[in-house]
Amino acid sequence: MGFSVSASTGIIIVGLFLAFGMFYPTMTNGLEAVSGAESDRTERFLDQQNTEIELQNATKQDDGDEWTVSVTVENTGATALSVETVDLLIDNQYMNTTTTAVDGNESTDLWLPSESLEIEATVDTEPARVTIVTDHGIRVSSTIDGGA
Repeated sequence: MGFSVSASTGIIIVGLFLAFGMFYPTMTNGLEAVSGAESDRTERFLDQQNTEIELQNATKQDDGDEWTVSVTVENTGATALSVETVDLLIDNQYMNTTTTAVDGNESTDLWLPSESLEIEATVDTEPARVTIVTDHGIRVSSTIDGGA
C-alpha cells in the first residue's frame, strides 16, 4: 500500500508539471498578443487625434460629355499620411482618382503636414458635393464650385 500511494502522488505531481508546462507558454503568448493589440490601438488613436485636413478648394469643369473635378486639400495636422489611403467621394460615390500630386509631385505617396494634396477625377454627371477621407477616418466635405 505504501508504494501505490507514492507512485500515484508522483504521477499527479508529474501531471501537474506537464499541465503547468503547457499552460504557462499559452498564457504568456496570449498576454503578449493582448498587450501588443492595446499598444497598436493606442498608436492608432494618437494618430487619429493628430490628423487634421482642410479642404482648400473644390472645382468642376464641363468637358463636354464628362466633368473634371479638381480638389485641393491641406494636411493641417501633425501626422504624415499616405496618398494611397486617401479616398475621394463625389456625391457620396467612391471615385477612382485620375491624378494625385503632393505639392506638385505626382510620384510621392507621402503627404506630410503643411503640404497640399491635389486630386483630379472625372465623372459622367454634374457633381455637387465632394468628400475626402483619410486612412484615420478623418473626413472633410464641401460643395463643388464652378462649372456650368
